[in-house]
Amino acid sequence: MSQKIEEYVEYLSMEAGKSVNTCLSYGRDLRQFADWLSSECHLASLFDASSSDLDSYIYDLTDLDKSPATISRNVASLKGFYSYAVMVGWSGTDPSTGLKPPKVIKKRPTILSDSEIMKLLSQPSSENAKGRRDKAMLELLCDTGLRVSELLGIKMGDIDLKTRKLNVPGGRTRTITFDKRILKYLKEYVESSRKVLLGEHTDEGFFFVNVDGSEMSRQGFWKNLKKYGNEAGIETELTPHTLRHSFAARALRNGKDAKDVQKTMGHADISTTNEYMDY
Repeated sequence: MSQKIEEYVEYLSMEAGKSVNTCLSYGRDLRQFADWLSSECHLASLFDASSSDLDSYIYDLTDLDKSPATISRNVASLKGFYSYAVMVGWSGTDPSTGLKPPKVIKKRPTILSDSEIMKLLSQPSSENAKGRRDKAMLELLCDTGLRVSELLGIKMGDIDLKTRKLNVPGGRTRTITFDKRILKYLKEYVESSRKVLLGEHTDEGFFFVNVDGSEMSRQGFWKNLKKYGNEAGIETELTPHTLRHSFAARALRNGKDAKDVQKTMGHADISTTNEYMDY
């Protein structure tokens, strides 16, 4: 696949007259998308991607707090590549046709009410391993405002149930303390569910594991979240980032210091945290 990307980048440089920086950026964007397709969708080729895969990828970039400009460039990279692929006969279809960049105008984030959060948290069943895992995940997410990529990337060594400390993985590494209220859900999951989910599969060290013992994908978690939201009768738009927004708004509304919230959420700038003051 890398050869096709290099051929496209060469076309941008030699025939389309794009700048060196643009060519480097587009090539990097496409390689990162190829890596994402491999890890998240188990697809070996860019030509196996569907329009929904592209939409999911752009959502993930948003979840990782990439700027609108970066996401817009990624959309341009994908649309340009697939258009060229159809033109030269590499592919018969263009999955990027309906792909759109995010609007630069910033809208107010969706915030769940306290009652909606309680309804959501009450949905996972405590009668089976999967339900106890999902309960622990949602409780931790709502208590800390983690990005979903950070939640899924937690390894066993990152979390200390005795001290309630969590070393958050990812680009903005930080240590946070989670509330003792959710400690029992995390313990129940570790003590009675994680081994069940692992079964005979190799333990790769991830704290939250899938039903086959592997790391859960963002798409898998998003699918579960939507299911629980529907079961709870929540009509508000519900995404992993909705829970992150809701955590920030609720924490500040309850009098938590903005700098503490900034540290917990991993915001690079306090101004990002202060945007939730009005909720």
